[in-house]
Amino acid sequence: MENFNVQTNNSKNYGQDAIYTLVKVAYVALFGGILGALMIWRTIGYVDNGLNPDGVILGFVVLFSSIVTSSLLFVVCGIAKNLIAIRKNTEK
Repeated sequence: MENFNVQTNNSKNYGQDAIYTLVKVAYVALFGGILGALMIWRTIGYVDNGLNPDGVILGFVVLFSSIVTSSLLFVVCGIAKNLIAIRKNTEK
């Protein structure tokens, strides 16, 4: 586990590893949601006599929530990158 409170003069990483980890988590959330929606549509969305509206709606909800979650994580990453750039410019 990383200790984000301790900073030394030799370490000028500024938490970029945490940003890269957050980007990976955002991609996992996006692709997991897409795969989850496809699995829901395939298993619950179709029944013997046609489409199941509850399964189709549930698939869209999972897809929408994964898109929103990954978008918010990407926005947080962008904000963090801008804060790192500001901090680097002010320390010069």
